[in-house]
Amino acid sequence: MGFKDIPLTMYGIMSDLLDWNYGPDERGEQVRVLAINGNDDWIVNTPGQMMVYDKLSWKGQAAYRVAPWQHWSSNDARKSDKPSPFAGSGFWKQSSDRRVVLAGVDGAGHEVPKFQAKASLDLVSRWLEGWNL
Repeated sequence: MGFKDIPLTMYGIMSDLLDWNYGPDERGEQVRVLAINGNDDWIVNTPGQMMVYDKLSWKGQAAYRVAPWQHWSSNDARKSDKPSPFAGSGFWKQSSDRRVVLAGVDGAGHEVPKFQAKASLDLVSRWLEGWNL
């Protein structure tokens, strides 16, 4: 297996995963994907991941591609209108149905939670609760 085979394999798996259960299941749920990338990662770099997710072939691709990139910060206003105690920032993009979210985290390398543990927890918590980042 050569280097070129690896991205194509993951690319196919991600496309299949997103299309596998595009509509809601019997519980009204869908497969959702949150990809977090450290903006200081030199190996799996953020611009490369942005390109991959924009070109990922799935039924919601068109809506995802035209969605705007937005800034996120752990101290953005939230439901409680209280600032988060976690420091973190970056940018994110999501499909209109919220099935696919790609978030870049400032100040983090390849292992995002290792470099930005509290910000990572805040990011994942917001996503699980269905908030916009």
